[in-house]
Amino acid sequence: MEVILTVILVAYLGGKIIKFLFKFFVARKFSQFTGGGSWEDFVKGAGGRQNGGASAAGGRDGASADKKEGEVTVTTVADHHKKVSDKVGDYVDFEDVKS
Repeated sequence: MEVILTVILVAYLGGKIIKFLFKFFVARKFSQFTGGGSWEDFVKGAGGRQNGGASAAGGRDGASADKKEGEVTVTTVADHHKKVSDKVGDYVDFEDVKS
């Protein structure tokens, strides 16, 4: 009888400890992914996007509030680094011929 109670107690406490450690691990990883933000900040931000708030346009600053509905803005980032050196491979001109 004593062994059964010990097994039940260990299983119960083990489950509680694992649950606590899982919550701690998830909260820590979430903080790393969001740059130190908390779960409450994430939920508040998601509520603003769902309710059509200023963050619904995808901007984090106030500049998105100045845009009119349907306006398109294209932002490009110059890539100054070549991904492949000039010494790799030859360029082959390709022509698609349908028969």
